[in-house]
Amino acid sequence: MPHPTASIIAQASTQQLKEYLLGFTEEAAILAVRELVSRGEPADQIIQDLEDQLQPSLDNGMPMRSCQALIAALKSEFSD
Repeated sequence: MPHPTASIIAQASTQQLKEYLLGFTEEAAILAVRELVSRGEPADQIIQDLEDQLQPSLDNGMPMRSCQALIAALKSEFSD
């Protein structure tokens, strides 16, 4: 049986996936990054963009632990 989240992710635009990636669960984020990679987006650039997106919140003293954990999980999953 197909994974319902994967079906939704496959239908989303590249911009939508990038925009909402930090709000995904770890499993959904991994699926989304795999989808973006299949569309020609480099995983390391996707992860760097997430870090850049998160940095202003960190600079303002927000802990953003769940987002940092998600980025760490993506780095672990997609490291060479």
